[in-house]
Amino acid sequence: MVGFALNFPAMITISNPRLTLFYWFWQLVFASIVIWWLVGEHPWDEEVALTHISSRMRVLPASMAGVEERIHSLWKEKKPTQLCAHGSNGSASSNRGCVVPCIRGQSNRDCWQFDETYKEEDAEVFLVTHVHETVTAPGEQLMAQNYIVPFTEGFAVGLAYFYELQQLPWSGSVHHVNHVASQSGWIQRSSMQDVKTVLLGRDGKELRAVEPGTEVQLVMQEILEMAGQSTQLDMPNSLIQQQPINRLSGMELSLHVDCPHSHKIRPTCFLSARRTIRDWTLRHEKDVINADGKRRVRELHGIRLKFELGGSYWRFSLSKL
Repeated sequence: MVGFALNFPAMITISNPRLTLFYWFWQLVFASIVIWWLVGEHPWDEEVALTHISSRMRVLPASMAGVEERIHSLWKEKKPTQLCAHGSNGSASSNRGCVVPCIRGQSNRDCWQFDETYKEEDAEVFLVTHVHETVTAPGEQLMAQNYIVPFTEGFAVGLAYFYELQQLPWSGSVHHVNHVASQSGWIQRSSMQDVKTVLLGRDGKELRAVEPGTEVQLVMQEILEMAGQSTQLDMPNSLIQQQPINRLSGMELSLHVDCPHSHKIRPTCFLSARRTIRDWTLRHEKDVINADGKRRVRELHGIRLKFELGGSYWRFSLSKL
């Protein structure tokens, strides 16, 4: 068998100065691209969804954020309109029309306390816009009434949210200050402590920002505007064949907080609102209102606010190398 030996020079010398400059120029360009890719893109990282710990949403008391003033202003504005004069079915004889909000400290059967017109859960709020009420008593005829709540959009809600992400200081993925790190290696973040919340309009543009350290307070009129529903509450609901106005059918709004965490910026989340495709939005209540066995059943229609948290961060992964 005949063998062939291949010999390569250990070093190539470029004697032309122009070629030397050209060579080193492209070496620098290539090195810069590689460094930019490694530092800026983190090819060894994988995207991981944030862990939602908890969130809370509440209706603010009437004494806060000008709630009481807005409610009574809306009542005075709607009282002379057809909505309150004829109620939900256009017949003044079969409908009481709009409920009257109580003045602070007032307690009688002719007005409604503010807490009668909303219901709260951990991450959900239901604000009543229409009530169908039936009252039955032993030996008596069933009584049915409809009530319109014309001041729902005057309420305000407070929102706070909490989540966590894995602490990986050696990978460059999570480099923030002012965080609370647990012994298990997870970083806990909160709108009440270190996360800035930016409110977005329907077009995605920034409306305002809420700095960390306090709950995010939102007036219902503002939420409706963010969801593109500012003028729709007393307009027909196109999701239902009969097309009742939205104040009678109710509507569901989703408050979505997106937290696109990056090692380049401070913790910032973006809050947006959208209307879901739910047609009727309602809940039921049953209770006994006196010792004689009189029972009251209420079918409540209204605005349901639901909270959703999304977002992600990047962490080191051997599979990405």
